[in-house]
Amino acid sequence: MNEGQDLEAGQDLEAGQDLEAGQGATNVNEDKGKPPLLPNAVENHKGETLGKAVEMCLLDWGLEKILTITVDNAASNSGLISFIQKKTKHRKATILGHKYLHVRCSAHILNLIVREGLVEMDETIVKVRKSVRYVRSSPQRQSTFNLCAEKEKVEFKGQLCLDVPTRWNYTYVMLEKAEKYQKAFERLEEEDPNFLWTIREEAMEEGNDRHEVAWGMDDVDWEKIRIFSKFLKIFYDATLRFSGANYVTSNSFFLELMSIHDTIELEYEKDSYLLKNMADNMKKKFEKYWGNFDNMNHLLYVGLVLDPRYKMRYLEYCFGILYEKQKAIDMAKRVEAVLVDLYNAYTQIQVGSGSASAAAQALGQKPSGSMEEDDSSVVDAKAMRMMGFKKHLMGIDSANTKSEVDKYLLESCEDVLEENFDILNWWKVNSPRYRVLSRVARHVLAIPVSTVASESTFSTAGRVLDPFRSSLSPLMVEALICGQNWLRPSSAPISLRAAMDDVEEFEKLDGELVSDAALTSKPDMSAPTPVEVNG
Repeated sequence: MNEGQDLEAGQDLEAGQDLEAGQGATNVNEDKGKPPLLPNAVENHKGETLGKAVEMCLLDWGLEKILTITVDNAASNSGLISFIQKKTKHRKATILGHKYLHVRCSAHILNLIVREGLVEMDETIVKVRKSVRYVRSSPQRQSTFNLCAEKEKVEFKGQLCLDVPTRWNYTYVMLEKAEKYQKAFERLEEEDPNFLWTIREEAMEEGNDRHEVAWGMDDVDWEKIRIFSKFLKIFYDATLRFSGANYVTSNSFFLELMSIHDTIELEYEKDSYLLKNMADNMKKKFEKYWGNFDNMNHLLYVGLVLDPRYKMRYLEYCFGILYEKQKAIDMAKRVEAVLVDLYNAYTQIQVGSGSASAAAQALGQKPSGSMEEDDSSVVDAKAMRMMGFKKHLMGIDSANTKSEVDKYLLESCEDVLEENFDILNWWKVNSPRYRVLSRVARHVLAIPVSTVASESTFSTAGRVLDPFRSSLSPLMVEALICGQNWLRPSSAPISLRAAMDDVEEFEKLDGELVSDAALTSKPDMSAPTPVEVNG
């Protein structure tokens, strides 16, 4: 496969997005120029319609080599994948007949799992939501709350966050920040007589009438909040790692999967009165999406194997914990077989491209003499014979020597505890030893396991243009979006003073240029001035 021509497309049909595409570690723009924007809208969200839209983008971008397409869990996306598979299955550049084309967004699946656990919302979370809503409802109440925090000497200075009931990650952030203001909320109950009264009135309007004391939060409630926050943090951190755009994510999928599995199982087995039902609901959803090995894209397991810190050893270890012995052995063999199939497919592509270039080079040689046409046919036959001999030698060598996959898996793993391990740099350094396998790693590690990054990119316009900034010119919108994109990835700290000095310097230069332009365009006063005469 040619570098820079992999595509991973992401969609969020549930969120109302029409069509979105994101790229992995390889660069779609390389040697192709800037790709055109995707269609602004599609006729409907049927699988075939979406598939045609994606196919049109691939044709416009000149991309023929596709490894995976990452989409969310919407039912229509299965039709999209089937359409693309049908259209591209028999192309020469297709790898393994696009058997592993479909990658489901891990962040969306995790969202479904956690939301299932929060179906039976605990009363304490409702109390926190109403308390935060009260504080955030007016500047005066916020000021009173801030004064309570000062009196209690609360060191945390973050702003309270009101959650969105359908977004569990906001619920986690709300609980995590509210817990830090426990003392401030307790003082607010004492000093603001309207606090609990307003909450009770609101509850009555919702048909949830309770005594005032029921809406005040005691030590038991705050302990529950700490337990909920600690439990949800595992899933929140996993979502962040799944959603990364500036680092490899396919090698961490199984690691996060095991962490989520262990967290749910631990709470389920503890038989905790607080988290028992939540863990039970999550476990059912987890088994539905991630419990069946065949329902998952096996390239995500290969991504872990291609991490030199784990290889097959970590998979074998975890499979041994999850399944009975024989099943664990069979699953490990299936993952290794996928890696071997990939390696063989890439080997054939490399041999084919090398043979084609050798034949072209042989045909391009023009021997001296007058019988040019007859000589060319001889050269062609000779080139074909050499190509066949080369394949024969490769067959003998492969039978007598171990493949790159065998060598890689037999070598010892890198230190799993090593901090700041750079997996991409490791494969770059070791690419001379693994010429084919390094190309496999380059493309498998580029697979994004989530569509969140691409969804965020295509949602930028909604954050730039809002009801209060709806008259920005297209040039200004482009400047804002590009400026944000340039500043965010930068790891170097930005000095505001230095930046403002640069701005002032540029304004000074701009003023000088304007003055010079005005002087050069000033009319010659010695020349006669035309006078308009009316009548």
